[in-house]
Amino acid sequence: MWAPASSGIPDAGDMRHAPLLPGPGLGPFRGSAAVASGRITWGRLGGRRWRRLFPDVYIAAHLHLDHLTWCQAALLLAPPGAVLSHHSALGLYCPMLRPGEATPVDLILPCSANLRRQR
Repeated sequence: MWAPASSGIPDAGDMRHAPLLPGPGLGPFRGSAAVASGRITWGRLGGRRWRRLFPDVYIAAHLHLDHLTWCQAALLLAPPGAVLSHHSALGLYCPMLRPGEATPVDLILPCSANLRRQR
């Protein structure tokens, strides 16, 4: 399985160096971290350049959303210790079997996690 610690997903510390405008390779990020760092405002996040994937998770609007991107976005909201599982994990190990972008992300959460479904 794949742990979020090794994912290279931006966290609040990484957002200090993130560009304000969309750029190549800019993946999902927490809107609250970007706003707190002063790199963008909530008003600009609501504009055409950004797409909201989940509550407080955004991506540049021009980027293609594949299953891996959805996995990165879901892990930003997941509690520590959460890992990708089932089809999502399989897609990381064998790209030929990667699920389509509309396939739900499979996660295993630690027993201590507060369960709540995100849409």
